[in-house]
Amino acid sequence: MDTETAVHLIGTDKLLDYELEQYWHCPGCFERNRANGHSCGPSWQQLVQYAVNHAINDYYMLPSDRRTAIAILDSLDKRWTNKVRAFASKEHFDRVKKVVSHYLVIHLLRDSGAQEPFCLFEQHSVRLPELRTDLSMIFQVAEWGSSSLVIKKFIVHNDPNIVRAFLHMTVAFADRAFGKLPERIEVHTLLDGATYTAIPVEEDIPASLDYLLLMRGLMKGGTTAPTFSH
Repeated sequence: MDTETAVHLIGTDKLLDYELEQYWHCPGCFERNRANGHSCGPSWQQLVQYAVNHAINDYYMLPSDRRTAIAILDSLDKRWTNKVRAFASKEHFDRVKKVVSHYLVIHLLRDSGAQEPFCLFEQHSVRLPELRTDLSMIFQVAEWGSSSLVIKKFIVHNDPNIVRAFLHMTVAFADRAFGKLPERIEVHTLLDGATYTAIPVEEDIPASLDYLLLMRGLMKGGTTAPTFSH
């Protein structure tokens, strides 16, 4: 698809990060919601992500000397869903809580000596003229030191499509909004403890814009998305 054609397909709508994630999480729910406002209701992954987001926010709001494993677990427990029926079974509910708690503590405490976040669960938008659209993202954790920018995301399920989407969105956003690319982009997954680390370079920007052009067209047109590979 050439850029001119893609721009006409996209129009001037906003491209929202959570909609792109929803598209990959459940294309059927996304299409039904787009067509008639139907909602599938929160999945167990979304319920867990809600608790995780609050635990991360609570953690970074604490003084550095109080950022402990116990504080993380207490916060996560307070927000953890009681909707056991959203899970496959009670055993699944218990196992997910145990595993997510374990890996969230590992990921957060591993970075205990990092820069203080300058952006914590803040939503920002930037204009992308090539797409004739605004890109809107919620940054969970962004750290900006004297010469470095590190952007982090914590997700429940290790979904390569969501990881890839976040990396492309972050490259395009940072280039336009901050005038520089992040030194690192990190995605931490909480069901298997994996960490994806990307070190973007200027040559990545066109590919990220192409990705967003393609995805915006697919999301507007209701076409089944292909599986992307590096």
